[in-house]
Amino acid sequence: MLLGCRGAPRAAEQTTPEWLAAKLKGFEDSAAVNPPEFVASYTYQGHLVYYISPRCCDQYSVLYDSTGAELCAPDGGITGRGDGRCPEFVAQRTNEKILWKPPPRPTATP
Repeated sequence: MLLGCRGAPRAAEQTTPEWLAAKLKGFEDSAAVNPPEFVASYTYQGHLVYYISPRCCDQYSVLYDSTGAELCAPDGGITGRGDGRCPEFVAQRTNEKILWKPPPRPTATP
């Protein structure tokens, strides 16, 4: 009777690639030294990609493929439009998962 009671198959869980885990560790270790606003994964053109946002001030974001190869800078820079190598990324990305955000900064008490 218990043979037919197996649970539903679990969806494959996304694991963080080693190269990205190392970057995230670096961001955590240097949180006070201008880390990015967030790191996210997306589906883009049928592939899993990783986006690292700029912290501020005319810096480029960086989009990586699953192996850690840099694909482009989809936004940021002086124009805010990135490096022009993937202008359709923002419109075509799907399945956003925020993987990392910096910890909240302590507020000053009077």
